[in-house]
Amino acid sequence: MIEALEAARASPFYAVTSDVLMPRMDGYRLCYEIRRDKNLLNFPDIIYTSTFTSSGDEHLALTAGADRFIRKPADAKAILGALSQLCEQPGRRSGARARTAP
Repeated sequence: MIEALEAARASPFYAVTSDVLMPRMDGYRLCYEIRRDKNLLNFPDIIYTSTFTSSGDEHLALTAGADRFIRKPADAKAILGALSQLCEQPGRRSGARARTAP
């Protein structure tokens, strides 16, 4: 969504997790726009969806720049595990680490 892209540009964050189905800008486009922005392109980006779940949808998400495509429902450990793996990859934004609430 457009507001998410604006927020990502304005505020520090660790990663992006979005659905495909959102108002005004779908998750594919959000991912594409994040990868085009030199200040955002190294942040982990996960598509988490229950609506668009085919292998073609997954391919489109990965082509748009998503790092992972996770189908709903998925448990929190799977999502946090994917975020941790992505944040630890070389070349990711310095200092970015997936965190959980205590």
